[in-house]
Amino acid sequence: MSIIDRFKRISLFNATSSEWKPIRITINYDALEGKDNDPLSCQYIGQKIENPIEGTHICEEQDILTEKQISSIKGTMTNVANFLSNTLQVQSFLDPIPIIYRKIRQVFKNSDFIISVSSRYSNSYAAIAFPILLDEIYSRPYFATIYFNPKFTPNKPVNEDDWNNEFFYAVLHEITHALGFDKDFYSFYHPREDPKPYKKPTCRLKKYGKNYTFLVTPYSHIFAKKRFGVETFRGDNGKTCPSGIELEDGDTGETSSSHLKLRTYNTEFMTCDEVGSPGPFFRFTDATMAVLMDTGNYKVN
Repeated sequence: MSIIDRFKRISLFNATSSEWKPIRITINYDALEGKDNDPLSCQYIGQKIENPIEGTHICEEQDILTEKQISSIKGTMTNVANFLSNTLQVQSFLDPIPIIYRKIRQVFKNSDFIISVSSRYSNSYAAIAFPILLDEIYSRPYFATIYFNPKFTPNKPVNEDDWNNEFFYAVLHEITHALGFDKDFYSFYHPREDPKPYKKPTCRLKKYGKNYTFLVTPYSHIFAKKRFGVETFRGDNGKTCPSGIELEDGDTGETSSSHLKLRTYNTEFMTCDEVGSPGPFFRFTDATMAVLMDTGNYKVN
């Protein structure tokens, strides 16, 4: 899927504050509450779903969200939104934001980021999120959607400080992608308050016969210098890259280069794998903070 197919860029620049304030997140549950039925969401047993990616599926009981699961999603989404509001600052939108998406026809006031919540059957993910609308000038996402797979949705809300906080971090992981931690966004990364993108945000080299991909934008470079103590990475045949954050490149699918390298950052929540045992093993670290700051659209508290 190309970047043009994935989202649309619309200018909201004239309605943006010069001040940086905690990000205001609005969650829209119309699809979850039946006001905006998603055609790929299972509503009843025996329903036939034609998924363009995963093929035909006949809905079973486990594919339909229960009331407890819906309550769990709402509670966990609120917890994640609060976490992000306490963590990230943005240049606030001063005017209401009009959204037209499927059956959503609303104007959202006092918001910087709106996310629509729905459910979808899948054999490949527990949850997935992606941006729909971006600011035309700074390429900052302001409307996104997240889909939950009922088979992997718990019956109770989960928070960061719960012993088994895996679902909380799964949601945070996906929304972080929607905020711009994604390979299709790297070419848009720019300095704060300057929309001109960096010329070479990533760098690749081969070392000992293995391929490496690094995000080498300024904050990622600072992080790598602090962690590894070097200004430059040197590969085979003398090729060099500015030291940077290593990205996952173990496959050629949608996740390639959109995650931190698991081998290097194995307990960070923005790797492409999950820690197998329940427990508080995931972390929001300086690595993800550096990537978000490199978008040019966020400050971290």
